[in-house]
Amino acid sequence: MDHEQTGVYKVILHGRDINRTEHASQVITLLDDGTVTGDLTGTWSCQSDGVFRCQLDGTAYTGVMTTALDSKESAWVTCFTVLDQTGVALWGSHAAQEQ
Repeated sequence: MDHEQTGVYKVILHGRDINRTEHASQVITLLDDGTVTGDLTGTWSCQSDGVFRCQLDGTAYTGVMTTALDSKESAWVTCFTVLDQTGVALWGSHAAQEQ
């Protein structure tokens, strides 16, 4: 696992609705050993081409891990976007370090 990929993430489980209900973020940690702890638990992996897979609370998700600009923090952060088999979306963004 890449050190930049591990750490604390804020995640939003969007479900299948489109902006009808605001979804609260949850906090997870991607650990070096491929496990996920926090509000959701399970496993994760990321291939060298950015394909990201995770199994969270019994649901399998597949998507991509990349970097994006966190405009609030004015910094590039690691993030991921994944879908389950039914099209439920889950987004995650590496959480800012507390100072």
